[in-house]
Amino acid sequence: MIRKLLFILLILISCEDKKRIWDNPYDPRSDRSLWSPDELEAKQKSKDMIQLNWLRKGREFDGFRVEKSVDGETWKDSVATLGNYVNKWVDTLDMKLVVKDSLNKGPVEYSYRVYAFADTNESDKATVKYKPLMPGPPKPVDITSVSYTHIPTKKLTVKWEKLSQGSFKSYHLHHLIEGSTDTSIISINDIDSISYDINIFDPTVANNYWISAEDTTGLYTLGKSMANIIDEVPSSVKLDTITHKQENFQLSWNVTDISDFKHYDIQDSNASVASWTSIKVINDQNQNNAQLGISNDVENYYRVLVSDVWNQTSASNIKSATSYRKIVKMNELSEVGDTVMIMSIGPTLDYSHFIYKDVNRVDVKGYFPFWIQGGEKIFSFTVGNAGFLIDQDGKNPTLIQGLNPENIAFSSDGKEAVFSAVDHNIYTVDLKDDLEIKRKLTTITNNEWYGDPEFVNIDGTKDSLIMYWQDKFKYNNNIGEANIYWMDEFGNLVKQLTKAANGDRLIMPRMSPDGAKILYYKEDDGLYVMNPSDEEGVAVTTNSSNVKVLPENSKYFRNITWAPNSERAVFWTYNNNSYFSYVFERSTGKARLLQSGARFASWYDNNTITYRSESANKMFMINVTSNSIGDPVLVYDSPWVDLQPRQ
Repeated sequence: MIRKLLFILLILISCEDKKRIWDNPYDPRSDRSLWSPDELEAKQKSKDMIQLNWLRKGREFDGFRVEKSVDGETWKDSVATLGNYVNKWVDTLDMKLVVKDSLNKGPVEYSYRVYAFADTNESDKATVKYKPLMPGPPKPVDITSVSYTHIPTKKLTVKWEKLSQGSFKSYHLHHLIEGSTDTSIISINDIDSISYDINIFDPTVANNYWISAEDTTGLYTLGKSMANIIDEVPSSVKLDTITHKQENFQLSWNVTDISDFKHYDIQDSNASVASWTSIKVINDQNQNNAQLGISNDVENYYRVLVSDVWNQTSASNIKSATSYRKIVKMNELSEVGDTVMIMSIGPTLDYSHFIYKDVNRVDVKGYFPFWIQGGEKIFSFTVGNAGFLIDQDGKNPTLIQGLNPENIAFSSDGKEAVFSAVDHNIYTVDLKDDLEIKRKLTTITNNEWYGDPEFVNIDGTKDSLIMYWQDKFKYNNNIGEANIYWMDEFGNLVKQLTKAANGDRLIMPRMSPDGAKILYYKEDDGLYVMNPSDEEGVAVTTNSSNVKVLPENSKYFRNITWAPNSERAVFWTYNNNSYFSYVFERSTGKARLLQSGARFASWYDNNTITYRSESANKMFMINVTSNSIGDPVLVYDSPWVDLQPRQ
């Protein structure tokens, strides 16, 4: 019975095997290895694409499925479902995630499983692993230039290279000033945009700029930085000597050559230089001078600031200026001369300048220096030449070539001189050109002597003629007279004004500035006054005693000088071993005693004269507008001083 049952069972089993198909994917009992994918491999086709390839086996089935794992443990099912005859698949990677995972977890390895499916049946799974190649960072992008301008507006421009490698996403422009933190200025998503303009910046410091280039994976690369050329502080200008003229300070300086000029700022300070005040702003770069209105008797310090458009400044040297009068002085009076010195008589500013060298660096000695050209220049006699000329600030001492003058006079503007020399001829010299002897106007014959020339005003025309005296036949048996003449500036049109007789010598003629009166000295007789149309004058006597006065004939200093308004004249005499200064009053025709023991009297203005006191060996000033003479005022403790006129 048992055998019979076993046999039946074997028959049944034999019949069942005959119905089973081993390679049929749809048969649940089929051999699944017969239709599973074969030779599965993974290849990276591009930076973000991994391609799977395999071989298909077996009979017909529904298709393939792909599974994926990032960590090798957790699988994502059916990332792809493919057709029956498809034997490859491409996995597109999220490179940002790849990069992120790589940076956070280390090198990334992906696992892939591929299997075939028929209805609910699944073949064996083929597995492959692949480590994707990590994308390299983008090529560094370097800054190529950092430049700035202020024309027409302030602008700084940063330029950089164009990214030539990698998957571009953005340029990120960064900015850093030393001592500060990094600042991201802007992100630019256009690969062709390789410059950026900045309107708010400070070029006086180093502004460092660089680019971080970002690709689509999120990787950054820093390029080389570059900074602007730091704008330099403007070079300072040099302020020249400040002069005082006509109630103004005249300032001058050299023009700055900076390209980013904004303005000059003239500043002043009191004597302490404790603080500076802006008093004038000049926007013209080519202007190198300024005129500042100033009252008399003021002392200040000045400087000129140069400012650029970036508000950087530099200050010039500091120069003092005074509207107090200057003096020119000598400590000794002698025929061989002494050192000439220019000084300010203000209370604070210490200004002094010695004149002792000519342009050829030859020692010069001066005597009787005095102001000419309204205080613009100084003339001084000197040994061996006609004299020398100096600017009011002591600059440009220049010799006047020629014979030593016996006396000298100047045109109304002080720019031309006329003098009689030791050869007793008359010369003129131009004081504004080369200072060479301009013209010899006379030629001595038959013992003719010429003296005391001066420019005179005739018919309202200033300096139209030259008046002088001429002595004829002086040494011919002591017979001859000296008369007063005039001539034109060329030595022509000579006219004799007086008719001296009996050996009289009419010398030292001085015409009033208005051309109406002539004072002269009849030698050994006295002072006379006459009209230019007369042939002889009227004797001048003192107010008190009607005694004639005899002006001293000074070799260098021109005795008898008219006030600028022609109302008075001043002169001095020498009598009984003493000097006396007098004032001639045109209104009365008389002379009144001004000061005893005084000589070298000259006009400072219409109302005031200066003189040397022989007793005190000092220079004084005194008002002469009334018969009641006030006390003299000490000008300077020196035997010779000349006050600069108010300019």
